[in-house]
Formats: sequence, C-alpha cells, structure tokens
Amino acid sequence: MAQCPALAGQGCLKSSGKSTPGRELAPLAPSLLRDGHSLCQIVLVHEKSILAIDDDPAMLRALDKVLNGEGAVVTTAGGVQTALERLREPGAWYDLVLTDLRMRDGGGWKILEAVRTKQPQVPVIVITAFGSPRLRDECRALGAVGFLEKPLDTSQLMAAISFATERQNPRASSATRAPSQAPQPNA
Repeated sequence: MAQCPALAGQGCLKSSGKSTPGRELAPLAPSLLRDGHSLCQIVLVHEKSILAIDDDPAMLRALDKVLNGEGAVVTTAGGVQTALERLREPGAWYDLVLTDLRMRDGGGWKILEAVRTKQPQVPVIVITAFGSPRLRDECRALGAVGFLEKPLDTSQLMAAISFATERQNPRASSATRAPSQAPQPNA
C-alpha cells in the first residue's frame, strides 16, 4: 500500500471500501471519497487557507463551495484589485492561491507577481478557459505550480491542490526546521 505523507506513514484510504488506518478521518470529505479520492488528498486540503480569485461569480461560488465543503478556509476575491488588497492585508497568509488568468480588471499575471514578491513560498495554481501549452509554460516560468483549464472537475482541482500543497508546504517545512535553519527575513 502506498504511504501517505499527510498521515505520517499511515496508509491512504481510498473509496474502495477497504479498511485501512486513518478510517476515522473519512468524515472530513465523504464526497471526495465517493468520487475515488484518497484520504491523503483530503487531509492535504483540510484546514488550508486558500485565496480563490475569479471575476466570474458562478465560478467563484463553485470554488468556494467545493473547497469549504472539503474543509479548507477559503477567502474569495472577485477580481485582481480585490485579490491584491487581500494579499496586502496585515497578517495575510495563504497556504495556496487559485487564480483565474483573464479577468476584467487585469490578469492573473499580476497575482503571480504579487505572490512571488510578498509570499514566494506560497504555491499558485492558474485556472483559465483560454489555455495553451505556451501559456502554461509562461505561467510556470512566472512561478505557477499548476495550470488548469476550465471547465474543471472536482477530482482535477483536488489533485492539483494536493500536488501543490504537498510540494510547497512552507508552514510544515518551517515548523520542522531547527532554529539555525529557520528562514531569515528579507532585509
């Protein structure tokens, strides 16, 4: 059985119905388990602080509903300017940023730049209805760890979030460092 980093070495729980360690955590996201997700994907999203940015109100509501339903703490922004304000708020910290690329008041490029400048450890996933391999490469060159094309499905979104938070988890990595290894503030 594959080992799940979210459960510190316990086995993953898949929706196959097999009993495995960690089964008591299944109520965290029963809809995902029914859809074939593993418990390790759910735990990696549970209680994460996510900034979701999209100028399409229906898409923003859908992201908010899905992510809140899976235990994430979601802050929404209906455009670039609102998102930039949220990122500048004192004490603002996000474990992940999800941003649309093309919005009426600007582009997700501004979000990528702001996150890279203010919180470079925070992963950004770009979501767009206008994807291409060239655009995906440009986003990744600017720091995006994920690139998803609309329309999204829940499993695709959750897999991208799990990959991003597992790959770049600044809170977990700084919590396990010795004091001499702690990152130094920028001068």
